[in-house]
Amino acid sequence: MGNVFNVVGCECSKMHQKSNSIHKVRVSDSTSSELISSTIIPRELYKDETKKPHYQKYITKKPSKDYNVLDKYTKICEIGRTHYSTVYKAQNKLNNEFRALKEIPKENIENSDDTKNIVISVGMLRGLEHPNLIKLYEFYEDEKNYYIINELCDEIDLDEILKERILLCEFLVKYIMYKIFSAINYLHKQKIIHGNVKITNVGIVYNNKNKNNENKNNNEENNLCMKDLINIISDDEDLQKELLHEKFYVFLSDKAKLFLKNLSKFEFKLLDCWAQDIFIKNQSENDNSDIILNINYLSPELFDGYIVKERDEWACGILMFNLIKGYYPFDGDSKEELVLDIVNGNDSVEGEIKKLKVSKECKDLLKKLLDRNINNRIKVEDVFKHDFFQKGIKIQDLSNL
Repeated sequence: MGNVFNVVGCECSKMHQKSNSIHKVRVSDSTSSELISSTIIPRELYKDETKKPHYQKYITKKPSKDYNVLDKYTKICEIGRTHYSTVYKAQNKLNNEFRALKEIPKENIENSDDTKNIVISVGMLRGLEHPNLIKLYEFYEDEKNYYIINELCDEIDLDEILKERILLCEFLVKYIMYKIFSAINYLHKQKIIHGNVKITNVGIVYNNKNKNNENKNNNEENNLCMKDLINIISDDEDLQKELLHEKFYVFLSDKAKLFLKNLSKFEFKLLDCWAQDIFIKNQSENDNSDIILNINYLSPELFDGYIVKERDEWACGILMFNLIKGYYPFDGDSKEELVLDIVNGNDSVEGEIKKLKVSKECKDLLKKLLDRNINNRIKVEDVFKHDFFQKGIKIQDLSNL
């Protein structure tokens, strides 16, 4: 059966046998709280009766009850809200550092197993170290809530940028996706499935190692924000072509070098490294039926009862398409039709990819990521060998700028 992977926060740790029937449940996407009836994996498929890994090693520290989290952090403002939690920008009272404080009401936690899974997930995530994964620092609880203290993404997120600009040029897509693939590759090596890759879970962090020096040299060219950089390259076709086709950094124009220098000051981070749908309190009479997910990013095998690591590669393909085109490759007049298009639309995705005004290498990678056959779907460790990342300026060569 191959390597065992953990869906962080879930009770599943293996690929389940194919179900003889497709089950009906109620789902919704992230843009609406309205629940609709559709075909999706039943909750019982998350159950794994085989021997579990030794999770105890991941529980490095239980939630601290020594003092109230608000004794240490000051809430500044709300920066995000989901079905099961609220995220605040917070400041540490001791060192004045800013953090993201996620507050999870205990009333949203379904049962004791889910409570245990939160502790297990946090324990696993505390041990992860990767420049493209959001860092989890602390974990607290009181009588009403759990509190998770994360690294703060202090730039406007990608989703907000796309709402204004709609499209990103191919080089920026290449740059961003390289970072996301790097994070997924790291997670898979740790035997962890992310399970929640989507555009709203890509954060941007300003790398302020040289912030003090830049403040002294208040040059406008050295104080560009991410939106400025996106506007610069989006309006300059010559710059786009140069970065896509030139193989060596030393031969780039001064304009291209300055652009890359500014771009390298920002890091793209993958957020919410756990399948948060399991923690959501059921909203129907049937406790086994409600799973809140973003339908657009779900891989076809999920609807047939398979939970495998390749769901992350599929979701990365959907994200990549969205960054290029501004919408998703699958569609339907209703959410039920959308599910059917994902499951059965063999030709629709290839047709959408053909329409894209990008290189043949970019199209080929998208086809390999969105292959319905999980055995043929390109694995994240092989993505970096693909011509899309091998031609032109190599993103990995820019890490030391």
